[in-house]
Amino acid sequence: MARWLRRMFWAWYLRVFAGIVSIRQRQNGTTRFGRSSSGTTDGMAGMKDHIISAPLYDFSVPTFVKGLKVLAHMLEMGADHARENGIPIDDIAGWKLAEDMLPLSFQVQTASNTAKNSLPRVAGTEAVPMEDNERTVAELQKRITKIVELLKAVEAVKFAGKETDQVLMKAGPKELEFTAKTYITCFALLLFSY
Repeated sequence: MARWLRRMFWAWYLRVFAGIVSIRQRQNGTTRFGRSSSGTTDGMAGMKDHIISAPLYDFSVPTFVKGLKVLAHMLEMGADHARENGIPIDDIAGWKLAEDMLPLSFQVQTASNTAKNSLPRVAGTEAVPMEDNERTVAELQKRITKIVELLKAVEAVKFAGKETDQVLMKAGPKELEFTAKTYITCFALLLFSY
């Protein structure tokens, strides 16, 4: 059970990372192996400047949408695994990668909250409260679908010119301060993919 969950976690993580790399490559015109369309090699070094100048929307929302869709697919694969092995499907939501970790339901809620909360923090949209009380695979799937719809409804123009805007975020008793670009690239995308 934990082995299956670990395998699914790493598959999801790598797919999200592949989405980030693919966005970076489109920004600077390189192929998968660091070659430009003209055939010259510029590798990752040439990507750095383009990553920084990538529009926030292009760098965040499509990555969140893709990652959440992959996560939904993995939940479905988990449900199939449970059906095939006579395991109650809703037990999956309580599975853990390790004993000292919180359950899969918490991990899905955290990933989806990170994506959802990026919208009001960066784009200035209205915050959508969610209770984080999902305990079944069906409830987790419904949550993911709702957040994907929220993300798709936001227009890229809402992110335009926001790179240097201040983002304040409470983390327990502390208040963290970021620029919008730093929040997306150094906090939200990392937490989402972790």
